[in-house]
Amino acid sequence: MSSRAPERPLHHQYFMAAIATVVTVGAGWGVWLLFQIGVAGRFTGISLQDVNAHGQAQIDGWVGLFIMGFALQMFPPVWRARLAGRRWRLVPLAAMLAGVLLRSVAMSVPLGASGPPLALAGSALQLGATVLFAGMLVLTFRRSLERIQPWMGFVFLASAASSPRRCSTAGTPGERSWRQVARRCWRRSRPSRPRSGTSRSTDWRCA
Repeated sequence: MSSRAPERPLHHQYFMAAIATVVTVGAGWGVWLLFQIGVAGRFTGISLQDVNAHGQAQIDGWVGLFIMGFALQMFPPVWRARLAGRRWRLVPLAAMLAGVLLRSVAMSVPLGASGPPLALAGSALQLGATVLFAGMLVLTFRRSLERIQPWMGFVFLASAASSPRRCSTAGTPGERSWRQVARRCWRRSRPSRPRSGTSRSTDWRCA
């Protein structure tokens, strides 16, 4: 009499991908950037785009994938429901990894006019991964008999808060150095000449 094989855990692949991300384009890249700062002897010795690309890889790659893996590990068992769309569980993972890679390249490598479209494509992949993953959790919750609890909003609120940021191409190599950014901030921060009947005003925006 054959026994049914246990189902494979859902979250292992997400945790492994998060660890792989943090040791490469995440913390690994950060260590390399710190090494370059130490060699140059100044914080402006590295590219601003490299810092932005490293940051988004940390947030969307390491943190994002870990949250997704934690959600897969926790929510279906707590809700006593089988994950909806289980056969598609790796699609959000692949889309998020591809998006992180595309944005990292587009934000750090001078690709000219093709940089912003590639960054947008990476953002679209990350946004699609977030929406698909959240939809799977919502459908899973609807299968259960559980009521909505305040703590359940953690993953959904985190996804909703990070989605608008992924639609931005800020950090693509249109600004080549920290010095250029500082110069733009300084120019915008200079008090403008007052018009008749108005007072001096200062615009501190750097964008």
